[in-house]
Amino acid sequence: MELDRVFIVGADEPAIKVDLLGRYQECFDAAMTDFIAGLRNNTPFETDRLDNLETLRLMENVYRSAGVEIAP
Repeated sequence: MELDRVFIVGADEPAIKVDLLGRYQECFDAAMTDFIAGLRNNTPFETDRLDNLETLRLMENVYRSAGVEIAP
């Protein structure tokens, strides 16, 4: 199984290869930048912790639906 590819099920377009490590780092860097800016400026963070937990729950469900085993 190639987990570094994104595609639309049923579409004729080929899958797009994704640089997973690069994207993880990019997302982490952006989150930390926003976190620090929020602390410095006393402003709310871009995403709430509960939103992030909901996103994680949704992504785990997507993986389960695709038959990918999720570690407990």
